[in-house]
Amino acid sequence: MKFGNLRVNDLKNPIGVDRLAPIFSFSCEGEGIFFVSLFAEGEVDASDGCTVTSSECGGFRFRSPLLPCKRYRWQVSDGRSTMNAFLETGVDFSFPFFRLDGALPQCHRFYVPVSTLRARLYLAGGGNCRVTVNGETLGKSYPNLPHDDGKRTCYRTYEIESLLWRGDENMLTLSVSKKEAFSVAAGVILFLSDGRTCVIPLDEHNTVPSPKNSLGVKGGI
Repeated sequence: MKFGNLRVNDLKNPIGVDRLAPIFSFSCEGEGIFFVSLFAEGEVDASDGCTVTSSECGGFRFRSPLLPCKRYRWQVSDGRSTMNAFLETGVDFSFPFFRLDGALPQCHRFYVPVSTLRARLYLAGGGNCRVTVNGETLGKSYPNLPHDDGKRTCYRTYEIESLLWRGDENMLTLSVSKKEAFSVAAGVILFLSDGRTCVIPLDEHNTVPSPKNSLGVKGGI
């Protein structure tokens, strides 16, 4: 029996999926029964599983809610052939907000383990904010940050692993134009090779004096 087109919330291998009740689906030709399994990244044993008929493959859910900020592999099998797909759940955004104005960039220093595989920056706020990681600007110079939709904090994400110095301290700088002032919330999540995640909130507690060039110098920040 032919089957394929594995999707979550109608997306192929999505990132930032709402973890509470994502909808899984796949397409198939003909009648049959499929065995669907869910695996957390780095795990050999399935964390959840279910049996799906061909009439149910257009949309179904697993019994258990998924963990936040976690990568999963899910597998569909008809007993003869198997297909795999991936998804990553969104973060439960709880980073503290702090005041940011145009008078001086705020620089945040944090250590990155050698075992870091992936790294992602989460940023929320109510204005245009410039972000640099070890001197490299992310995206547009002053992208407009998403606003709160009244139900949950909306945030922008950046993949930053290529900019990091592993086994060393790193510098992230947030700045706004001189005439602006607003609150922002930011945090970095590191995905380590052993399957663990390291959450680093960027707030007023780990702010360091801004270097003269606002970029920082490796090994001498």
